[in-house]
Amino acid sequence: MSFRTFTQLVCLSIGLIDLILSYACEQPGLTYGLVDQGILLLGAYTGLEIDPYITKRFKNARPGLGVLIGAGVGNMVSDFLGSVCDPGMHDSIIGITNGCLIPFFAIPLIESIVTRNKGGKQ
Repeated sequence: MSFRTFTQLVCLSIGLIDLILSYACEQPGLTYGLVDQGILLLGAYTGLEIDPYITKRFKNARPGLGVLIGAGVGNMVSDFLGSVCDPGMHDSIIGITNGCLIPFFAIPLIESIVTRNKGGKQ
């Protein structure tokens, strides 16, 4: 995905979110859900783009690890921004963000177990 395409996608997403939010002010949690899912999808697509780099850069990285990292980072950022944008979630911002960050520490452990059990890079 080129930078121009990415920029156009972001602008279109912001316009859609603005349109939807203008109709949905009475639904608690809707802002959170829209921001959360939209940024998560952008993170997953970014992970698709960086996956070839990660599999080349790290010798034991399996294909798909970039997507996992992109989706995880996208989820963490989207949960954070979703809770910032939704006034009903303000009390939970730190807990939500930490709850998304902590599982990242399991990725190297899980990858080493899977790689060891499957006999190396797939």
